[in-house]
Amino acid sequence: TLKRELISRLSTSQERKTKRLLEQEEIGDRTPLTPSQFLRHLKDLAGPTVPETLIRTLWTSRLPVQMQAILATQEKNKLDDVANLADKIQETQGPRVATMAANNNDDVMTSLLKQVEALTIQVVAL
Repeated sequence: TLKRELISRLSTSQERKTKRLLEQEEIGDRTPLTPSQFLRHLKDLAGPTVPETLIRTLWTSRLPVQMQAILATQEKNKLDDVANLADKIQETQGPRVATMAANNNDDVMTSLLKQVEALTIQVVAL
């Protein structure tokens, strides 16, 4: 009975981990992770029963689109080698992507401020 109970509890735990892996885990959900760290995290959640091809698919689908396009050419390479390449890509793109995001936020903020000013003028005119 102890053996059955242990098997039951461990399999339930593994089922929860796999479900979480399939449904919830995103690279940005944790402290900023490198792609290889995120891959290790997914592998840990998946455990030994999930095929590496599925882990590869899940991992790449959760990376930035630009990185996915580059890594798509690496399908014959080992997953750990591809993860190291993804880390290098992130190192080169990281600051530029962050700068682009900041610029987009500034543009949105400027646009919103102009709209608020226009609405304020319309309200005053009433």
